[in-house]
Amino acid sequence: MRNADRVPALDGIRGLAATLVLIRHCTGHGLFVPHSADDLGDVGVAVFFTLSGFLMSHLYGDAEFNFQSVKGYMVSRAARIAPLYLAVVVVSYFVTTVIGPTFIYHLDNSNILRHLFFMGNVDVFWTIPPECQFYAFFILIWWGFNSLLKGRFGPILIVFAMSLGMLLIGPFVAGTLLPSKCSFFLAGTLAGYGRKFLPKFTLSKGVMTAVELPIVMVVIFYPRIIAFLIHQIGTSYLFGMDVYNSPICAPIVAVAILVFSNGAGFVSSLLSVRMIRLLGQWSFSLYLLHDVIVDFIGNIVSVGSLNPWVAGCLAVVSSVAISRASYKYIEMPLQNLTRNSLSNVARA
Repeated sequence: MRNADRVPALDGIRGLAATLVLIRHCTGHGLFVPHSADDLGDVGVAVFFTLSGFLMSHLYGDAEFNFQSVKGYMVSRAARIAPLYLAVVVVSYFVTTVIGPTFIYHLDNSNILRHLFFMGNVDVFWTIPPECQFYAFFILIWWGFNSLLKGRFGPILIVFAMSLGMLLIGPFVAGTLLPSKCSFFLAGTLAGYGRKFLPKFTLSKGVMTAVELPIVMVVIFYPRIIAFLIHQIGTSYLFGMDVYNSPICAPIVAVAILVFSNGAGFVSSLLSVRMIRLLGQWSFSLYLLHDVIVDFIGNIVSVGSLNPWVAGCLAVVSSVAISRASYKYIEMPLQNLTRNSLSNVARA
Protein backbone atom coordinates (compact mmCIF):
# COMPACT_ATOMS: atom_id res chain seq x y z
CA MET A 1 0.00 0.00 0.00
CA ARG A 2 1.32 3.46 -0.87
CA ASN A 3 2.30 5.51 2.18
CA ALA A 4 -0.16 8.25 1.22
CA ASP A 5 -2.97 5.70 1.25
CA ARG A 6 -1.94 3.91 4.43
CA VAL A 7 -4.45 4.06 7.29
CA PRO A 8 -2.78 2.68 10.45
CA ALA A 9 -5.98 1.14 11.84
CA LEU A 10 -6.43 -0.97 8.69
CA ASP A 11 -3.18 -2.84 9.39
CA GLY A 12 -4.45 -3.30 12.94
CA ILE A 13 -7.76 -4.72 11.67
CA ARG A 14 -5.84 -7.26 9.62
CA GLY A 15 -3.78 -8.12 12.69
CA LEU A 16 -6.97 -8.60 14.72
CA ALA A 17 -8.43 -10.89 12.04
CA ALA A 18 -5.26 -13.00 11.95
CA THR A 19 -5.30 -13.27 15.74
CA LEU A 20 -8.92 -14.49 15.74
CA VAL A 21 -8.06 -17.25 13.25
CA LEU A 22 -4.94 -18.19 15.24
CA ILE A 23 -6.86 -18.46 18.54
CA ARG A 24 -9.61 -20.50 16.87
CA HIS A 25 -7.10 -23.04 15.56
CA CYS A 26 -5.32 -23.16 18.92
CA THR A 27 -8.51 -24.12 20.76
CA GLY A 28 -9.46 -26.45 17.90
CA HIS A 29 -6.21 -28.36 18.48
CA GLY A 30 -6.82 -28.67 22.21
CA LEU A 31 -4.81 -25.65 23.39
CA PHE A 32 -5.96 -23.10 25.97
CA VAL A 33 -9.61 -24.16 26.60
CA PRO A 34 -10.36 -26.77 23.90
CA HIS A 35 -13.03 -25.73 21.36
CA SER A 36 -13.92 -22.59 23.30
CA ALA A 37 -13.36 -20.31 20.29
CA ASP A 38 -14.48 -22.41 17.33
CA ASP A 39 -16.58 -19.55 15.93
CA LEU A 40 -13.78 -16.97 15.95
CA GLY A 41 -12.17 -18.37 12.80
CA ASP A 42 -15.24 -17.60 10.70
CA VAL A 43 -15.30 -14.06 12.08
CA GLY A 44 -11.60 -13.57 11.31
CA VAL A 45 -12.01 -14.78 7.71
CA ALA A 46 -15.10 -12.59 7.26
CA VAL A 47 -13.05 -9.58 8.38
CA PHE A 48 -10.24 -10.53 5.97
CA PHE A 49 -12.65 -10.77 3.03
CA THR A 50 -14.44 -7.52 3.88
CA LEU A 51 -11.16 -5.70 4.40
CA SER A 52 -9.97 -6.88 0.96
CA GLY A 53 -12.97 -5.22 -0.65
CA PHE A 54 -12.45 -2.08 1.41
CA LEU A 55 -8.76 -1.82 0.52
CA MET A 56 -9.32 -2.29 -3.21
CA SER A 57 -11.84 0.55 -3.43
CA HIS A 58 -9.78 2.65 -1.00
CA LEU A 59 -6.67 2.26 -3.15
CA TYR A 60 -8.24 2.40 -6.60
CA GLY A 61 -11.57 4.14 -6.05
CA ASP A 62 -10.53 7.42 -7.64
CA ALA A 63 -7.76 6.07 -9.90
CA GLU A 64 -8.14 6.39 -13.64
CA PHE A 65 -9.22 3.12 -15.26
CA ASN A 66 -6.99 2.38 -18.23
CA PHE A 67 -4.73 -0.34 -19.55
CA GLN A 68 -1.64 0.84 -17.67
CA SER A 69 -3.41 1.19 -14.31
CA VAL A 70 -5.02 -2.24 -14.66
CA LYS A 71 -1.62 -3.78 -15.46
CA GLY A 72 -0.18 -2.17 -12.36
CA TYR A 73 -3.10 -3.45 -10.30
CA MET A 74 -2.69 -7.01 -11.59
CA VAL A 75 1.06 -6.98 -10.93
CA SER A 76 0.48 -5.69 -7.39
CA ARG A 77 -2.16 -8.31 -6.59
CA ALA A 78 -0.18 -11.19 -8.09
CA ALA A 79 2.95 -10.19 -6.18
CA ARG A 80 0.98 -9.91 -2.95
CA ILE A 81 -0.60 -13.38 -3.01
CA ALA A 82 1.07 -15.77 -5.42
CA PRO A 83 4.75 -16.11 -4.35
CA LEU A 84 4.34 -17.07 -0.69
CA TYR A 85 1.18 -19.07 -1.34
CA LEU A 86 2.81 -21.14 -4.09
CA ALA A 87 5.95 -21.60 -2.00
CA VAL A 88 3.91 -22.97 0.91
CA VAL A 89 1.90 -25.21 -1.42
CA VAL A 90 5.01 -26.69 -3.06
CA VAL A 91 6.79 -27.24 0.27
CA SER A 92 3.62 -28.83 1.71
CA TYR A 93 3.48 -31.24 -1.23
CA PHE A 94 7.04 -32.43 -0.61
CA VAL A 95 6.53 -32.62 3.17
CA THR A 96 3.39 -34.71 2.60
CA THR A 97 5.43 -37.01 0.36
CA VAL A 98 7.90 -37.57 3.20
CA ILE A 99 5.57 -37.59 6.23
CA GLY A 100 2.40 -38.93 4.66
CA PRO A 101 -1.27 -38.08 5.29
CA THR A 102 -0.65 -37.07 8.92
CA PHE A 103 0.72 -33.71 7.74
CA ILE A 104 -2.01 -31.14 8.25
CA TYR A 105 -1.46 -29.51 4.82
CA HIS A 106 -1.98 -32.82 3.07
CA LEU A 107 -1.17 -32.14 -0.58
CA ASP A 108 -0.50 -35.09 -2.87
CA ASN A 109 -0.96 -36.05 -6.51
CA SER A 110 -4.74 -36.02 -6.11
CA ASN A 111 -5.03 -32.32 -5.22
CA ILE A 112 -1.75 -30.53 -5.94
CA LEU A 113 -2.83 -29.18 -9.33
CA ARG A 114 -6.00 -27.60 -7.87
CA HIS A 115 -3.87 -25.79 -5.32
CA LEU A 116 -1.27 -24.68 -7.86
CA PHE A 117 -4.11 -23.19 -9.91
CA PHE A 118 -5.57 -21.42 -6.85
CA MET A 119 -8.62 -23.69 -6.56
CA GLY A 120 -7.69 -25.89 -3.59
CA ASN A 121 -9.47 -26.23 -0.27
CA VAL A 122 -7.09 -28.01 2.13
CA ASP A 123 -7.08 -26.35 5.57
CA VAL A 124 -6.44 -22.57 5.36
CA PHE A 125 -5.90 -22.69 1.58
CA TRP A 126 -9.66 -22.64 0.92
CA THR A 127 -9.81 -18.84 1.37
CA ILE A 128 -7.30 -18.13 -1.42
CA PRO A 129 -9.59 -19.00 -4.40
CA PRO A 130 -12.44 -16.57 -3.55
CA GLU A 131 -9.85 -13.88 -2.73
CA CYS A 132 -8.18 -14.23 -6.12
CA GLN A 133 -11.53 -14.40 -7.91
CA PHE A 134 -12.56 -11.18 -6.22
CA TYR A 135 -9.37 -9.47 -7.40
CA ALA A 136 -10.42 -10.34 -10.97
CA PHE A 137 -14.01 -9.20 -10.42
CA PHE A 138 -12.85 -5.94 -8.87
CA ILE A 139 -11.49 -4.91 -12.29
CA LEU A 140 -15.12 -4.84 -13.46
CA ILE A 141 -16.18 -2.93 -10.32
CA TRP A 142 -13.39 -0.42 -10.90
CA TRP A 143 -14.47 -0.02 -14.55
CA GLY A 144 -18.10 0.43 -13.51
CA PHE A 145 -17.45 3.08 -10.86
CA ASN A 146 -14.93 4.92 -13.05
CA SER A 147 -17.50 5.04 -15.82
CA LEU A 148 -20.16 6.26 -13.39
CA LEU A 149 -17.93 9.17 -12.35
CA LYS A 150 -17.79 10.12 -16.04
CA GLY A 151 -21.57 9.98 -16.40
CA ARG A 152 -21.83 6.58 -18.09
CA PHE A 153 -24.33 4.26 -16.39
CA GLY A 154 -24.15 1.12 -18.55
CA PRO A 155 -21.04 -0.45 -16.98
CA ILE A 156 -22.19 0.01 -13.39
CA LEU A 157 -25.55 -1.56 -14.25
CA ILE A 158 -23.70 -4.59 -15.64
CA VAL A 159 -21.63 -4.83 -12.45
CA PHE A 160 -24.77 -4.46 -10.33
CA ALA A 161 -26.54 -7.25 -12.23
CA MET A 162 -23.54 -9.57 -11.89
CA SER A 163 -23.22 -8.78 -8.18
CA LEU A 164 -26.91 -9.43 -7.59
CA GLY A 165 -26.64 -12.72 -9.44
CA MET A 166 -23.71 -13.83 -7.27
CA LEU A 167 -25.57 -12.89 -4.10
CA LEU A 168 -28.57 -14.96 -5.20
CA ILE A 169 -26.59 -18.11 -6.07
CA GLY A 170 -24.06 -17.71 -3.23
CA PRO A 171 -25.74 -20.07 -0.74
CA PHE A 172 -25.81 -22.86 -3.34
CA VAL A 173 -22.21 -22.93 -4.59
CA ALA A 174 -18.94 -24.26 -3.15
CA GLY A 175 -17.17 -22.18 -0.52
CA THR A 176 -14.11 -21.80 -2.76
CA LEU A 177 -16.14 -19.84 -5.32
CA LEU A 178 -16.57 -16.07 -5.12
CA PRO A 179 -20.41 -16.02 -5.03
CA SER A 180 -20.39 -17.90 -1.71
CA LYS A 181 -18.49 -15.08 0.02
CA CYS A 182 -19.20 -12.13 -2.28
CA SER A 183 -21.42 -10.36 0.28
CA PHE A 184 -18.31 -9.60 2.37
CA PHE A 185 -16.18 -8.44 -0.55
CA LEU A 186 -18.99 -6.28 -1.94
CA ALA A 187 -19.89 -4.77 1.44
CA GLY A 188 -16.25 -3.90 2.02
CA THR A 189 -15.96 -2.40 -1.48
CA LEU A 190 -18.97 -0.14 -0.89
CA ALA A 191 -17.56 0.93 2.48
CA GLY A 192 -14.24 1.79 0.83
CA TYR A 193 -15.95 3.87 -1.84
CA GLY A 194 -17.98 5.52 0.90
CA ARG A 195 -14.82 6.53 2.72
CA LYS A 196 -13.44 7.88 -0.55
CA PHE A 197 -16.39 9.97 -1.64
CA LEU A 198 -18.75 10.64 1.27
CA PRO A 199 -18.31 13.86 3.30
CA LYS A 200 -15.93 13.46 6.23
CA PHE A 201 -17.07 14.23 9.75
CA THR A 202 -15.22 14.67 13.03
CA LEU A 203 -16.50 13.56 16.43
CA SER A 204 -14.87 13.72 19.82
CA LYS A 205 -12.73 10.83 21.10
CA GLY A 206 -15.32 10.03 23.75
CA VAL A 207 -18.17 9.83 21.23
CA MET A 208 -16.09 7.71 18.84
CA THR A 209 -15.14 5.36 21.68
CA ALA A 210 -18.81 4.98 22.61
CA VAL A 211 -19.48 4.00 18.97
CA GLU A 212 -16.45 1.77 18.46
CA LEU A 213 -16.61 -0.38 21.59
CA PRO A 214 -20.04 -1.94 20.91
CA ILE A 215 -19.22 -2.35 17.22
CA VAL A 216 -16.04 -4.34 17.86
CA MET A 217 -17.86 -6.48 20.44
CA VAL A 218 -20.65 -7.22 17.97
CA VAL A 219 -18.17 -8.21 15.26
CA ILE A 220 -16.02 -10.47 17.45
CA PHE A 221 -18.93 -12.16 19.23
CA TYR A 222 -21.37 -12.08 16.32
CA PRO A 223 -21.94 -15.88 16.19
CA ARG A 224 -22.77 -16.03 19.90
CA ILE A 225 -24.97 -12.94 19.73
CA ILE A 226 -27.04 -14.32 16.87
CA ALA A 227 -27.26 -17.73 18.59
CA PHE A 228 -28.71 -15.99 21.64
CA LEU A 229 -31.11 -13.89 19.55
CA ILE A 230 -32.27 -16.90 17.55
CA HIS A 231 -32.95 -18.73 20.81
CA GLN A 232 -34.98 -15.77 22.08
CA ILE A 233 -36.85 -15.01 18.85
CA GLY A 234 -37.22 -18.56 17.64
CA THR A 235 -36.26 -17.89 14.01
CA SER A 236 -33.02 -17.52 12.08
CA TYR A 237 -34.54 -15.75 9.06
CA LEU A 238 -32.98 -12.36 9.81
CA PHE A 239 -29.62 -13.56 11.13
CA GLY A 240 -28.85 -16.76 9.21
CA MET A 241 -27.46 -19.88 10.81
CA ASP A 242 -23.78 -18.91 10.59
CA VAL A 243 -21.44 -16.03 9.76
CA TYR A 244 -21.13 -16.76 6.05
CA ASN A 245 -24.86 -17.14 5.39
CA SER A 246 -26.01 -14.24 7.53
CA PRO A 247 -27.65 -11.38 5.56
CA ILE A 248 -26.53 -8.79 8.11
CA CYS A 249 -23.02 -9.91 9.08
CA ALA A 250 -21.24 -8.48 6.02
CA PRO A 251 -22.79 -4.99 6.38
CA ILE A 252 -21.93 -4.96 10.11
CA VAL A 253 -18.28 -5.86 9.45
CA ALA A 254 -18.07 -3.30 6.62
CA VAL A 255 -19.48 -0.53 8.84
CA ALA A 256 -17.02 -1.50 11.58
CA ILE A 257 -14.05 -1.22 9.19
CA LEU A 258 -15.34 2.12 7.91
CA VAL A 259 -15.75 3.48 11.45
CA PHE A 260 -12.31 2.28 12.58
CA SER A 261 -10.65 3.71 9.45
CA ASN A 262 -12.11 7.16 10.18
CA GLY A 263 -12.28 7.07 13.93
CA ALA A 264 -10.30 8.59 16.73
CA GLY A 265 -11.76 6.46 19.50
CA PHE A 266 -10.09 4.00 21.84
CA VAL A 267 -10.52 0.94 19.59
CA SER A 268 -9.09 2.57 16.44
CA SER A 269 -6.22 3.97 18.53
CA LEU A 270 -5.57 0.47 19.92
CA LEU A 271 -5.62 -1.00 16.41
CA SER A 272 -3.02 1.59 15.41
CA VAL A 273 -0.55 0.44 18.09
CA ARG A 274 2.70 -0.63 16.43
CA MET A 275 2.65 -4.27 17.58
CA ILE A 276 -0.89 -4.84 16.32
CA ARG A 277 -0.05 -3.10 13.04
CA LEU A 278 3.00 -5.35 12.68
CA LEU A 279 0.75 -8.38 13.15
CA GLY A 280 -1.28 -6.99 10.28
CA GLN A 281 1.82 -6.67 8.10
CA TRP A 282 2.84 -10.24 8.93
CA SER A 283 -0.74 -11.52 8.66
CA PHE A 284 -0.42 -13.38 5.34
CA SER A 285 2.60 -15.34 6.57
CA LEU A 286 0.84 -15.85 9.90
CA TYR A 287 -2.31 -17.08 8.19
CA LEU A 288 -0.54 -19.54 5.88
CA LEU A 289 1.92 -20.96 8.42
CA HIS A 290 0.30 -20.92 11.86
CA ASP A 291 -1.78 -24.10 11.62
CA VAL A 292 1.29 -26.26 10.98
CA ILE A 293 2.85 -24.93 14.19
CA VAL A 294 -0.38 -25.19 16.18
CA ASP A 295 -1.00 -28.75 14.97
CA PHE A 296 2.52 -29.82 15.95
CA ILE A 297 2.19 -28.37 19.46
CA GLY A 298 -1.37 -29.71 19.76
CA ASN A 299 -0.07 -33.22 19.10
CA ILE A 300 2.34 -32.82 22.02
CA VAL A 301 -0.58 -31.81 24.28
CA SER A 302 -2.65 -34.79 23.11
CA VAL A 303 -0.07 -37.22 24.47
CA GLY A 304 -0.03 -35.42 27.80
CA SER A 305 3.44 -33.91 27.54
CA LEU A 306 2.45 -30.24 27.91
CA ASN A 307 -0.11 -28.15 29.78
CA PRO A 308 -2.73 -26.78 27.31
CA TRP A 309 -2.25 -23.19 28.49
CA VAL A 310 1.53 -23.36 28.30
CA ALA A 311 1.22 -25.01 24.90
CA GLY A 312 -1.24 -22.34 23.72
CA CYS A 313 1.11 -19.52 24.68
CA LEU A 314 3.99 -21.37 23.03
CA ALA A 315 1.95 -21.84 19.85
CA VAL A 316 1.00 -18.16 19.68
CA VAL A 317 4.53 -16.90 20.33
CA SER A 318 6.07 -19.42 17.91
CA SER A 319 3.51 -18.62 15.19
CA VAL A 320 4.13 -14.88 15.47
CA ALA A 321 7.93 -15.28 15.56
CA ILE A 322 8.03 -17.61 12.55
CA SER A 323 5.60 -15.38 10.64
CA ARG A 324 7.75 -12.35 11.32
CA ALA A 325 10.81 -14.20 9.99
CA SER A 326 8.83 -15.46 6.99
CA TYR A 327 7.63 -11.95 6.19
CA LYS A 328 11.12 -10.47 6.36
CA TYR A 329 13.19 -13.21 4.73
CA ILE A 330 10.74 -15.00 2.41
CA GLU A 331 7.49 -13.12 1.74
CA MET A 332 8.86 -9.62 1.05
CA PRO A 333 11.88 -10.76 -1.03
CA LEU A 334 9.58 -12.98 -3.11
CA GLN A 335 7.08 -10.13 -3.46
CA ASN A 336 9.74 -7.71 -4.64
CA LEU A 337 11.24 -10.25 -7.03
CA THR A 338 7.83 -11.11 -8.49
CA ARG A 339 6.77 -7.46 -8.77
CA ASN A 340 9.97 -6.47 -10.54
CA SER A 341 9.83 -9.48 -12.87
CA LEU A 342 6.18 -8.95 -13.80
CA SER A 343 6.72 -5.20 -14.22
CA ASN A 344 9.58 -5.89 -16.65
CA VAL A 345 7.44 -8.32 -18.59
CA ALA A 346 4.56 -5.81 -18.69
CA ARG A 347 6.88 -3.11 -20.05
CA ALA A 348 8.34 -5.40 -22.69
